[in-house]
Amino acid sequence: MMTSPAQAQDPIRIGFVMAKQGAQAEHGKHHHEGTMIALKEFNNTARGQPVEVIWLDEPTPQDAQQNMQRLIDEQKVVAVVGGGNSATALAMSAVAKQNKIPFIATNAAATDIIGAKCHRYTFRVQLPVIPQVRALADELKNRGHNWYYMAASYAFGQDVVRSFQTEGKKIGATTVAVDEAPINTADYTSYILKIRAAKPDVVVGGLGGNDISTFLKQWNEMGMRDRGAPFAQIGVADTDIWGIGAAAASGIYTKIWYYDNPNNPDEDKKLAADYMKEHGHPASDRVWMGWYSMRTLLQALNSADSLKAADIVKSLEAWKDEKRGTTFRSWDHQMLNPVVLAEVKKQVTKDYEFLDVLRSVPGSDALYGTREEVGCNIGDL
Repeated sequence: MMTSPAQAQDPIRIGFVMAKQGAQAEHGKHHHEGTMIALKEFNNTARGQPVEVIWLDEPTPQDAQQNMQRLIDEQKVVAVVGGGNSATALAMSAVAKQNKIPFIATNAAATDIIGAKCHRYTFRVQLPVIPQVRALADELKNRGHNWYYMAASYAFGQDVVRSFQTEGKKIGATTVAVDEAPINTADYTSYILKIRAAKPDVVVGGLGGNDISTFLKQWNEMGMRDRGAPFAQIGVADTDIWGIGAAAASGIYTKIWYYDNPNNPDEDKKLAADYMKEHGHPASDRVWMGWYSMRTLLQALNSADSLKAADIVKSLEAWKDEKRGTTFRSWDHQMLNPVVLAEVKKQVTKDYEFLDVLRSVPGSDALYGTREEVGCNIGDL
């Protein structure tokens, strides 16, 4: 069947649902920058047609669902990328399942996304909780066995606590106490006083967005940076660490990517160099996540038999980055990336150069968890 030139130029629309306001607005901004870099690399096209990315906000899980539904109903998007935290990503994944539309979760770590609530239409790029916990727990066992938990009171924070307690038992770690704080808590003084009195060996965080910056600034102000237990957390964004400032930053972290990691492949080094040239500061891990997620989707769109949702899903399932060997795992749609372990330098002397890379842990099946541990029954299209 022949198509007219007008029809051939109809844009392919992709939804992008990520924070524009609140604690994770900076994450959203950097994800969007990376997304647009990838789109530019593809000359703003896929399948010979122009591609349009439409960005809507996600202030609450309900808003994220409503905005994703708007993108599907009004803009006729072929896929949606985003999910700035686990709560909004889980809400959006439910919309993807109901509407049978591909969804790539880029910034959410809760196990349930590719675990108990997995399905064929949702894929994830971000490191889930399990591999990050395993990699970090292996490091923390050398720092002491009495762990105090300071977590946010939503899916991600609660998942972090459960997973660390499970992993901790295997290495003889004990729980001193568990504290949960609401998102956007302004004053952590009472929590820090409790931690100081408890004298743990390690403080394990499960905080998100700007909350990690707020906590560590107050941690430093109360003298805990230099004389308290080391702070450790999975999945902390570069922007969160930079936002703390050189004087207050501390901690041991897991990361999906770091701009100054000597193990980065050449295309990542080019991304970092090009971004630095344009913006005057390094690319954050969230820039990389937006870039890599959109690259992956555009490659899958080009390889798909059609723009029907089922064909895009099958193309994502068959997708492979030949240079890295990266794929989405077939039975839960989790991308198996290495886990980077990094620690804040004792003395930060240059802007943005906060971290030393300790090592990278390969993204193996064993690290990411078995079917039984993850709990995914992915189902049919």
